[in-house]
Amino acid sequence: MHATFAIVEGNLALSSDVLYNEPIAPTYSTQIYELPVRRAESTRSAHVAATPVSSMGSLSHAVVAGVIVALLSLALVVAAWFMLSSEQRTFDSALASSSRQTITVKAGDSLWSIAEAYDIEGLSTRQTSDVIRAWNDLETSTLQPGDTLIVPLS
Repeated sequence: MHATFAIVEGNLALSSDVLYNEPIAPTYSTQIYELPVRRAESTRSAHVAATPVSSMGSLSHAVVAGVIVALLSLALVVAAWFMLSSEQRTFDSALASSSRQTITVKAGDSLWSIAEAYDIEGLSTRQTSDVIRAWNDLETSTLQPGDTLIVPLS
C-alpha cells in the first residue's frame, strides 16, 4: 500500500511518501516559500545593501571607546589612591600625635561605643576604634568591665 501525506506547521510544510508493510524510512521533501516583502522594507533593504560598510570606521570607534574606558579607569584608580593615601596619613597622624587619656571600661561598653564617645576629628568611628585597638594592643574587640583603656582625649 502506498500513501502520501503532508504536515503543515506555520510556514513550514513537509510531505512524505510512505509505503506500508515495508521497513523503509519515509522520505521527506521540503518546499520553501518566499514571503512577500512590504514596499517600505524592500526600499530600505536595497538602500542598506547599496551602501558600502567601512570596517575601519567600526574599528576606529572601538579604539576610541577603548581609550576612553582606559582613561576613565586610570582616573578612578588615581582618585582612589589619593583618597586612601590621604585617609592613611590622617590615621597615621592620629595614631602618633593624638592626646590620650585612660578610662575604665564599664558594663555594656564596647570598643565601638567607646570610639563613638572618644572620637578623633577627621576619622570615622571604625578608624578611631582601630587607633584605640593599636594603642592598647587589643587583638579582639571584646572588652570586660574594669579593663583600663587608653583612648583619645576628648
